[in-house]
Amino acid sequence: MYIDLNQCTFLESIFGNLNLCTITSPTTACRVRVWGNKSVSKPLNQSVRIALMTRSDIVPSDSRYTPLTQQKWCCVPTCIQIVMLRHHLPLPPAELIGYHLGLIVPSDALNFFYHARTGPRPPAGYGTQIRKPQYHPKRAFKKLGIPFQISQSLIDQFPTLDQFRAHLTTISQTDTDILICYDWPTLFDPDQTDHWGHVCVLDRVYSDQDQVRFIDPASNGPKWVTVATPDLYQAMLVHGSNKSAGFWHLTLTK
Repeated sequence: MYIDLNQCTFLESIFGNLNLCTITSPTTACRVRVWGNKSVSKPLNQSVRIALMTRSDIVPSDSRYTPLTQQKWCCVPTCIQIVMLRHHLPLPPAELIGYHLGLIVPSDALNFFYHARTGPRPPAGYGTQIRKPQYHPKRAFKKLGIPFQISQSLIDQFPTLDQFRAHLTTISQTDTDILICYDWPTLFDPDQTDHWGHVCVLDRVYSDQDQVRFIDPASNGPKWVTVATPDLYQAMLVHGSNKSAGFWHLTLTK
């Protein structure tokens, strides 16, 4: 876009409202400073190209989801909310979804929740307990009127990395909503001696780059995370099928 810099006040009225850049107006020049770009100075009455940030400069243009941020130990219900948001479904509170999925938190964290259960730490870590029949997502979805069905492709179904890659390639050819469950320390902090599971929303598969991108609801990290496919595979192996590591497929039923 080109703007004739006849009057700095005109530019200020535009960019001030857009809140994209700041402008100073010395006697003989107008300086336009755009976030993420170098300052440009041109004499007045000259045409200057103004670089404006677009949506794709700020967030990934190919993302399928709007991220949400979780309460601690609520990654699973928050990921379900993220998928629900994509399908324009009304969102129950994450704590409510989590409670019906068996959410359990440490006793010293009860004050962060309106009403939550506590007890000994489960093998997979604090959070939801979907492997217990009474907390299976199918039961929770029915109780809460959430129109999803769930199926799982757990990590033990992929004995080799190539089979894992092939599954991701198949996924990339569909528009399926998939949650991924893996061991967080293995993927992001290998020096950790403690291990726990984490769940995110699979966003994109880049088979040609051997990478995947997912939406991470965690409050202490970026929302769009891209990792190497072998690293995600290893993180799922460490967490194990007995702790639901793998892919959770969500299907809209209405």
